[in-house]
Amino acid sequence: KQWYQRRVAITAGYHGYDVWHMAKSLRKKFTKAAKKHRKIALWSEQLINHFWWSCENCKKDPELLLEMFHSCLFHVLNIHRWDRKVVIHRKFVELKGKRPYPKPPTINLKCWHTTISNGDARTIKWFDVDAEDFKALFKVITGTKFSNDVKKCSEFLHTGALESLHSTKIKYLPKSTAYSMDTNILMMMFAA
Repeated sequence: KQWYQRRVAITAGYHGYDVWHMAKSLRKKFTKAAKKHRKIALWSEQLINHFWWSCENCKKDPELLLEMFHSCLFHVLNIHRWDRKVVIHRKFVELKGKRPYPKPPTINLKCWHTTISNGDARTIKWFDVDAEDFKALFKVITGTKFSNDVKKCSEFLHTGALESLHSTKIKYLPKSTAYSMDTNILMMMFAA
């Protein structure tokens, strides 16, 4: 019974991911995909910035976060309002196949950025929904495992402070030397 109570207490807590590590994972996926599809490389930094922005502005709602992040698929097609774009929605359903993502947008129905001028719109290299580049991008962004992991970034967590503490701790407690528990506690307080 005690084991069960401890197990329930452990699993009842929130398990979130560090946004920086997820962005790093996304960058690796884009780099791999960009080897065959050059246009992905042109957009990778903007898409990673969009991921960060989505995590920060989702109001801790995992579903809103996923919808905000997946909205970049419309943006890269030069579509900035997608509530009535039936043809594109059908194409997305065709592209996703049996995978659960992306779900049809219900909360986020337009881009959050200011209007793009016609001059800027002409210079941007937009994707075409039928191009292989877009299909590869779609696969990276809507992957089931990755999309489920994105939901765990809704709390906008960072481990930077903890990593900084451990870095400082090593200054006072080098790993090459063994210390007693009392010394460990005292030096950790000193490092903090």
